[in-house]
Amino acid sequence: MNNFSWDNAEKASQELGVSSKTLSQLRERGYLKQGTHWRRITNAPKGITCKLSIVDNDEIHYRLKWCAEEMNIWKSRNAKIPNLVA
Repeated sequence: MNNFSWDNAEKASQELGVSSKTLSQLRERGYLKQGTHWRRITNAPKGITCKLSIVDNDEIHYRLKWCAEEMNIWKSRNAKIPNLVA
C-alpha cells in the first residue's frame, strides 16, 4: 500500500476487508475523516458549484494505508469494526 495513493470504494473495501457499505458508514459517522482518510471526486461539469453533500455521480476515494492504520487502532482497543457501524 502506497501512503499517497487514493483508491475507489470498491478497491478500498477489498483491500481493507470490509464491505463498501461499512466504509460508507465509517465515513458518515466520522470514524474516517475527510481529507485524511477519504475525499470526494466530483464529476460535475466545470463551472458548476457542487453541494456539500455527496451526490450520486460523485466518487469517494480512500487513502488505504491511513484507513488501515485507523482501523488497526480500533482493533487494538478491542473495538469490533462491524459493531461500530451497526
